Amino acid sequence: MSARTTALLFGAALALTVTAASAGEDEHNAIYMLPHCKAAALDQYRYDATSLVSAGICLGVITGIAFALVWNHQARERVTEVESSPFGCADIPPRATTGQQLARVFVSYAEAHPKRMHESFEVLVAYALMDAWPCKK
Repeated sequence: MSARTTALLFGAALALTVTAASAGEDEHNAIYMLPHCKAAALDQYRYDATSLVSAGICLGVITGIAFALVWNHQARERVTEVESSPFGCADIPPRATTGQQLARVFVSYAEAHPKRMHESFEVLVAYALMDAWPCKK
């Protein structure tokens, strides 16, 4: 099993075991996730269960979205009908990026686009990765 697959499965398992965030906090909101992703990107975790799980969710979600964007990029190269796909793609170099590097890309993008912080964490991650590694047409 590859490291990416392991990270994705680990992140998904963590996501399934996490209890809901405290009232008023939305774990799918970029504002909520940014500090946890920043901790993961900089390897500066607080060693309590909530912080570790949230950083793990960040890495798992980002890795999963990166995998999907790369898959879509590869599919576009092979099948012409996929060109009209509404989904984006990213030309992320295989084995050249770690989960922490992907998290750094998200953190940089989010901090550079503060007006977009109200958006879904997952959507903003996709835009960050597509911006960093655009697909060639």
